[in-house]
Amino acid sequence: MALIAMAVLVPASKADSVNYTFSSSTGSFEYTSNSGFIAPNTTLVLFNNNLDSCSGCSSLSFLPSAVLTSQIPVVGDIIAFGSLSNGAIYAFQLGAFQAAGTYYSTGSVGGYGGVLSVQAPEPGTIGLLACGLLLMAGFASRKRLIALASARA
Repeated sequence: MALIAMAVLVPASKADSVNYTFSSSTGSFEYTSNSGFIAPNTTLVLFNNNLDSCSGCSSLSFLPSAVLTSQIPVVGDIIAFGSLSNGAIYAFQLGAFQAAGTYYSTGSVGGYGGVLSVQAPEPGTIGLLACGLLLMAGFASRKRLIALASARA
């Protein structure tokens, strides 16, 4: 039963939304990826209308507000953020876009103090808890049935 639950819950948990929150000296933004973590070796171009919230973004709708590039060799994961007059590039450790946690920029050009928070909900944990509770309820009812059968005999 646990194997069936894992077969159903693991693919569902990988497709969950992931929230990226970035803040720096040039501004901040929040982005929700509905397709899970940003894949390795991917460049994601985000415009104002792609972001959940943004301060310090480009006011021109045809210019991107943030560009996220994952796993650049030697450099790591990169966020280019801001407007034409107030833009900067921030480097984070390799794999920061693929795992939940809080990451601090390891270097920057044009800004300072970049912080990236990656949060992923874990409904798989709730599903596994439910399976465990069902299993315990099954054992308890089996024990009760055995006790009733032995009392009748």
